[in-house]
Amino acid sequence: MKRDYLEAECRAAQVEPRKQNAFKRLHLNVWTRTTDVWIPIEWWKACPALPPAEALAGLPVAGGLDL
Repeated sequence: MKRDYLEAECRAAQVEPRKQNAFKRLHLNVWTRTTDVWIPIEWWKACPALPPAEALAGLPVAGGLDL
């Protein structure tokens, strides 16, 4: 039973980055610096570079503010 549970938690942590640090802390006894990871650094680095500002002129935009 415990093995099935740990395997399921491991799979969940592999699919959902926000669960990775909790899995490491609670099940593997690995200390982590932050409580949650929302975007893995590999995903962030895989994003294409932004085009130059001139290429964006005239395109529709949206703004957001997180207070």
